[in-house]
Amino acid sequence: MRLSLLVSRDFAVLVQAVRSLPAEVSKQYRAAARRVLEPAFKSEMTERAETHLQQRVIVDTARVSIRDDNAILRSATIGKIGDGVPASVLAGGAEFGNDPNRTVVSRSRKGKEYKRRMGGVFRRPQRGGYVFFPAVQAFIPRAGALLWQTAYRTVAETFEKVSK
Repeated sequence: MRLSLLVSRDFAVLVQAVRSLPAEVSKQYRAAARRVLEPAFKSEMTERAETHLQQRVIVDTARVSIRDDNAILRSATIGKIGDGVPASVLAGGAEFGNDPNRTVVSRSRKGKEYKRRMGGVFRRPQRGGYVFFPAVQAFIPRAGALLWQTAYRTVAETFEKVSK
C-alpha cells in the first residue's frame, strides 16, 4: 500500500516543498522525520509480534530511512540473531510462517546428513504475513500524516529563525 502523489494533491505539494528547501533545512527535516517515524513504526510492529522469534528477527531489526520524496520502512536487513545467524535468513519464516511437517535435511557436527521435521519453530503459513506487512499497511496513513506535520513544523521553525 502506498500514498500516491497522483491521488493526494497535499502530498504532491509536500514533496515539491521539501525538494525546494535549502540543503540544511532538508537535512533537519529528514532527521526530525526519522526521529518521529521510527519509534512509531516499531511500536506498530511490537503490537503484532506474538513470538520471541518475531520480536527479535522482525521488530528489533526494523529501520526507517527518510528521503526528500519518500520514507522507506525496512526490517530484517541487518543484524544477527542468537548464534550469529543473520536476521535475513530467518525473516521469511518468522513473517510468513512455515509448515511444521516439512522435512528438512540437516547435517550433524560430524558431517552425517539426517532428516528431521521443521517442527513448531515458526507459525503456520500465512500469505499476508504476521508482523511486518500488516504493520506497514496500517502504518502508511499515519506515516503520511507524521511526515506532513514534521515538514510543516521544520519549515515553520526555519522561518522563525530567519525572521528573528
